[in-house]
Amino acid sequence: MTLKNISPKDTLLSRAENMDQLADESKRALLAFVSSQQLANGGFRGRSSDADLYYTFFAVTILATMGGAVDVGALANYLDSFDDGSELDFIHLACFIRCRTMLGDIGDEFLARLLDMLERYRSGDGGYQQMSKGADCGSVYACFIAWLVYQDVGKDMPDQDGVISCLESFKLADGSYANDISVESGSTTATAAAVVLLRGLGLPVDDATIEQLLSRADDQGGFFAGESAPIADLLSTATALYALRVAGYDLDAGLDMHYDYIASLWNEDGGFAGNALDSESDCEYTYYALLALGD
Repeated sequence: MTLKNISPKDTLLSRAENMDQLADESKRALLAFVSSQQLANGGFRGRSSDADLYYTFFAVTILATMGGAVDVGALANYLDSFDDGSELDFIHLACFIRCRTMLGDIGDEFLARLLDMLERYRSGDGGYQQMSKGADCGSVYACFIAWLVYQDVGKDMPDQDGVISCLESFKLADGSYANDISVESGSTTATAAAVVLLRGLGLPVDDATIEQLLSRADDQGGFFAGESAPIADLLSTATALYALRVAGYDLDAGLDMHYDYIASLWNEDGGFAGNALDSESDCEYTYYALLALGD
């Protein structure tokens, strides 16, 4: 069994194979780090010593896209340990489906059952809610993750109008998006997810939304998570830069300082940390570094 061949257009880790920012030696170090995170049970570790489906998704996506080494047989056994996925929460179910898709061993009947499980997280407002099934209100994050799952499996997301309606309920007067209706200020990650999702559904993005993303840039490089965030972080930086690319914004100005910021988070073990106060590498932040560096 081999991993499904993933082209750049098939994943958020786009253009990673051709990034001029990563020299061959650096790519080898990065891939070696990610490969080293695979445990004997086939899964990949996160911030603990145990394997986690969430981190496994990020690791497998990096390795599949960049041609890294992975014990596919062990990975398949790890995924098999979750049986039909019925005991997984929304996020881990999404990761399970996406990993199974990359393995290429997911049949139509099994896929239909998995997607039915995902649809149980539809919310009353037409979106998706990652915290519970049948919630009244969805979230930008859950809508975005559900859309990514359907993109990966090559199917249209059901009731896209409902998702759009849910998404717009989180849009604030300044053009930013919050991830919860009780929050009065938008976050960089929710705004970026909304931009990518809107463009993915063929809808325009308001100039004010783009301006809100740009306003979160630190003049020393990187992006802040919100208006009151004390320091920039890699997740916000990666999602903001990716969303701006998707929206067609010219990113030439200021890219060097953002790349310098990302490089400052690269550790000697070949992986990336999440911010300047974080010293530990993991597969999730390594994924986001690659996403940010995509040109």
